Amino acid sequence: MLNRVLLILGITISLGTNAQDLRSLGSKEFGVGLGNFYYLGELNQEHFNAITPGLQLSYRINITRRIGFNFNLGFGEIEGADSLSNIDWNRNRNLHFRSKIQEFGVLFEINYFEYQLGNKKFPFSPYLYFGLSAFHFNPQALTDDGANYRDLQPIGTEGQNFEGGSPYKLFNFAVPFGVGIRVNVVKNLGITLFTGMRRTYTDYLDDVSSVYSNPDFFAEEDRQFVDRSIDPAREDGTNTGLERGNNRNKDWYNHTGFMLSFKIQKKRNMCPAWYAN
Repeated sequence: MLNRVLLILGITISLGTNAQDLRSLGSKEFGVGLGNFYYLGELNQEHFNAITPGLQLSYRINITRRIGFNFNLGFGEIEGADSLSNIDWNRNRNLHFRSKIQEFGVLFEINYFEYQLGNKKFPFSPYLYFGLSAFHFNPQALTDDGANYRDLQPIGTEGQNFEGGSPYKLFNFAVPFGVGIRVNVVKNLGITLFTGMRRTYTDYLDDVSSVYSNPDFFAEEDRQFVDRSIDPAREDGTNTGLERGNNRNKDWYNHTGFMLSFKIQKKRNMCPAWYAN
């Protein structure tokens, strides 16, 4: 499988490279972007809902005018709340969370047209991207009195700390993919508009995945995070063993925004005249 991927990548680079492209081989860009994050999971099922601001930094290496690799850092926050749902069952569950997101991604980007930052002949192009990222998250929820936030993973709200269970990991991987458009503004400065999803490999971005645990297993100050339902289903006033989330689907999150890109200038020398734009 790896050999096939490398072969396809090699063919793509070969097809995307011609004599004129040699001038853009290895050119580099630095980018700073602002935008927003949102997530999809048990506590939010709608796109572009419960959005929060975010920041992105990128370092892009252009292989040709059509393809390149982007190394980026993203910082933001995701959140969700059953109180915002239009589903009665969700509102009765009455859970909420917030979580900061820090991600590092390596993206393979493909321009639809030839594009080169600072070159008037190739001023804009739509593009698509996909890759792999690693990220850190840490879901939190407010105490019942609204005084402060508590980290949820150490509590093990669904019984992860009991009966041979183990806490979920706060570091995870995702597959990012999306689209955008990049446009030259002035010499060596461009702007990029982008949106993309992250398909994660965890169902605990929101600390909700499986079934209710028995509140009696927890310290008194932790029980409020285990079952916050308005009208519990069992006669004992709990939901022990009943569905709390849906562990058949993993959580997703999105990053949408714009980025200013700056061309990193090469040191000039007297020999290769073809380096000039």
